[in-house]
Amino acid sequence: MLVAEGMVLAAFVYYLDHKRRMALLEKGIVEEDSPDLRLERRLLSGLFLLLAGAAFIISPNIGRAAGLEVDLTFGLLVLGLVAFSGCLAMILGWWMLKRGLARSSE
Repeated sequence: MLVAEGMVLAAFVYYLDHKRRMALLEKGIVEEDSPDLRLERRLLSGLFLLLAGAAFIISPNIGRAAGLEVDLTFGLLVLGLVAFSGCLAMILGWWMLKRGLARSSE
C-alpha cells in the first residue's frame, strides 16, 4: 500500500514539473539542461530502479531470514521485474547518450 501511495506521489510531482516547464515555454523561457546533467540524472535513476527492483525480489528472503512467514508473491515479482527493466532502459540510454556525446566531441 505504501509503495502504491509513493508511486502516486511521484507521478504527481512529475506532473507538476511538467506543468511548470510548459508554463515557462508558453512565456518564451527555454530551460535547457546540460548534457552532463541529463546523463547523471539518467544514470542515478537507473541505479535507483535497479535497487528498487532488487529490493522487491529479495525482501521476502530477508523477511524469511528474520523469522517472518513471507513468500515472494507474483505481484512483488512483477514489480521487481518492471523496475529492473526500467533500470536496464535507463542505463542503456545513459550509455548510448554518453557514447554519442563522446563521438560528437571528436
